[in-house]
Formats: sequence, C-alpha cells, structure tokens
Amino acid sequence: MIIKKQKTTSPKKLVPLLFLLCLFTFQQGCSKTPEKKALITFQFDDTFITQYTIAKPLFDSKNIKATLMVRTSNAGKSEYFMSWAQLKEMHDDGWEIASHTVNHINLKNADESAIRYELSRSKAELKEHGFQNVTNFAYPYNWYDLKTLYIVPEYYRSARTSVAQTDFHINPEKIRPYELSGYEARLSIGNVADTFKYVDKAQKEGRWLIFILHELSDNTSASKTSTVEVSDIKPLEMLIDYIQERDIPIVTTEQALDSFVGSESP
Repeated sequence: MIIKKQKTTSPKKLVPLLFLLCLFTFQQGCSKTPEKKALITFQFDDTFITQYTIAKPLFDSKNIKATLMVRTSNAGKSEYFMSWAQLKEMHDDGWEIASHTVNHINLKNADESAIRYELSRSKAELKEHGFQNVTNFAYPYNWYDLKTLYIVPEYYRSARTSVAQTDFHINPEKIRPYELSGYEARLSIGNVADTFKYVDKAQKEGRWLIFILHELSDNTSASKTSTVEVSDIKPLEMLIDYIQERDIPIVTTEQALDSFVGSESP
C-alpha cells in the first residue's frame, strides 16, 4: 500500500496569507455602516402665536431649531395664531416649515377627494407664501388609516402620528417614514422628569425621539393660549438643557430623516 505524503504549507507562504486575511478583516470593519446616534426633534403643531413669542426666543438662546407643522387656515386668523410674516421670519431663521393640512380634519374619516384636497391645498398655500420645499407632514389628531397611508406619499416625504396609533413613543431602529411617532408633551414641572426617561432610552438605543408641542405659557401677557394643550416654558427649557448636557443633537424633521433614511426623497 502506497501512502501519499500530504502537502504542507511552508511557514514562508503562511505570512502573506495571514497578512491578506488581516487586511480583508480590517477593510470589512471599515466598510461597516456607522452606528446610528440618537437625535431629538421638536415639532410644534397648529401655528399658535406662542410658538413665535415664547418658544422661538428660548430656542434662539439655545441655538437650536424645530419644525412647525402649519395648519394653513390658522395663519393670521386671530391673535392666537402666527401671521404669514411671522412664519416667514421663523423659516428664514432656520426653522422648518411642514404641513398639517388646511382645515385640520380627521383624515381617517374623510373620503379620498377630501384627503387629497387637504394634502395638496396645504402644500400649495405654503408655496404661495414663499415656502418652496415643504416635504413633511403631520396627521391631524394623529389619526390615519390605510387609505390615507396610500395617498400621503404622493405629496410628502414623511408623516407623523403618535403612540395612539403606533404603540411606541420613540421611533424604531428601522424608520417608518409615514408612521413617525411622537411623544405628546404637555410639559409641567410635575411631569418633565418622565421625558428624561425617553431621552435616556433614545440615547442608549441610538434612536430618533420626536416631541410634539402646541401652545406655550410663561405666565405673562405673552401667553395667549386658547386650548388645554399647553406646555410651560420652564420645563421645556429643563428638557432642552437635559438633552444638550448629553450631547444629543436637536434637529429638524428633515435633518433627522436625512440621517436615518437618507437624503433622497421617495
């Protein structure tokens, strides 16, 4: 019986092989997608005047911007709402202008023609007043159905709802652009600590947290409020400080989408 001698790799040949293996492993590691980092966005709904008189000075002092979800039928309507000139000033200062329909109807109960009117007319009115790149949207009352989900992508890049429809306060790792969820904040000294917990969770998991706000109060004559959806300015400042102390970027909706989804619109 003839026993064949097995070939062995010489030590000299192992050196370049090991080098190539190490080089391949290094390149693979370098080519991995960077780990996502937490982002925080503040969205202000319905065009209330206190977003201009109270929120804007605070945000200016912190050098941060937010997104205004504009209900176009409210603009200039009364002393409780911003004028088109005030909206333009905020936009020129870096605040994002987004759509919140014309008449704030419940799209879940609307027929297709009504939905299309609210989505398209809102965008057209904003464009008529100088806002050319309105790409994001918020559902009135945070409600939508499959019919609405089918239509919205024809007009906007994203749409925001809330935990009432999504069952999550912080957006998941894999972003759902037309089911963005937000934490509805009616901030007071008594509940602001609850928001800190969500900030901590977003930072730990590298996710996007949206805070939804409406009217603001600073207990002065500047607090022209007309609803119960009011947040006190002091706990809002505490929340912003808490976020900034943890070096979490506060960005607009569009900036967050560019980070989590990519800069290409659908």
